[in-house]
Amino acid sequence: MKKILLATLNHNQPELTDNLVTQWKRDPFVDNCDIMVVDNGSSEPLAKSTTHRLEQNIFFTGGFNTILEYFLQADYDYLAMFNNDIVFHGYRFLTQAFAEIREYNVDLYTPSVINGSENQCKWKTVWNWGSGKVRRVRYIDDQCPILSRRMCEAIYPFPQELLLGYGTDFYESIKANRADYFIGVSDNLTVCHLENQTLKRDKLTTITKEEYYNLNYHNMVNYFTNSEYAQEYSQLFES
Repeated sequence: MKKILLATLNHNQPELTDNLVTQWKRDPFVDNCDIMVVDNGSSEPLAKSTTHRLEQNIFFTGGFNTILEYFLQADYDYLAMFNNDIVFHGYRFLTQAFAEIREYNVDLYTPSVINGSENQCKWKTVWNWGSGKVRRVRYIDDQCPILSRRMCEAIYPFPQELLLGYGTDFYESIKANRADYFIGVSDNLTVCHLENQTLKRDKLTTITKEEYYNLNYHNMVNYFTNSEYAQEYSQLFES
């Protein structure tokens, strides 16, 4: 068994999913990894790279929990959980990312992120600051995190209230901060996030766009403001 699991979820976006796997495979480091591509209840043809299939769409957090369960039942050291709409130059991407993770002993890692649009990511901690190093931060956005095993153990399972997807990043970051785990953003590696392609392409079949956005945000705010994490969530959200 390999020590690193590269994973992604697909819902009616097979071309994007297969493109992500193709990018991973450009780096010879992929030979050190297992690949898990989970189809999350698609109603359209599956990605060619599919390894596992869920009959129903259990949304991002449900799929993430499924991957975490699989990861923790095996002997993996790291989980790379990428959105399928991530684009990057793949020739040495994995090699450098895992070299940085080991050099800095990072438990929750991300490359810096740009969005493929005029509007950039709200969370400035994941912008590229040009430092030439891995910056220690208190929060990262969940676009393509790489998590250590002990980080995965700390967050599994995500709360049911976060089912649709918003808030997993806050949950991870709070858990990491409480344990004094290193949260790091690389200013040497940058990815492009095409952002919400399932919604933008009208491929989400079990819920409307409006319901998705409104319920997602409402569920996240309601969960954290009524939990033991309320103060930490507020501080991270406003940072």
